[in-house]
Amino acid sequence: MAIEVETITLTGGTAGLQARIRAQADALCALGPTLSEPELDTMVPSRLLSNDEVLVDEPVPLKELITGLAAVEIPAHTQQLLDLLPKSAPPEAYGTEPFTNTTYDCGTR
Repeated sequence: MAIEVETITLTGGTAGLQARIRAQADALCALGPTLSEPELDTMVPSRLLSNDEVLVDEPVPLKELITGLAAVEIPAHTQQLLDLLPKSAPPEAYGTEPFTNTTYDCGTR
């Protein structure tokens, strides 16, 4: 999975892409606590693709979608951003959480 140059450019460069991923992670963290268990158990028609391969094509509980995004997508995209930095980049180039590592913990925000 690679971030294309066009995507980086459209989001305002690396800093813009970092801000967008951070905002999406914050939105996921804010969403979970606002929903009740019955709402989180709601089945949502889902079609998830990766590199044109269908991974899921069936209803999935909303909580699984939220958890999957927070546990898989955000860390994967964070790692993609880190991989774009030159190996000799100074520490300040890494910015702040969640970009200093590949995890994102909703409890720390």
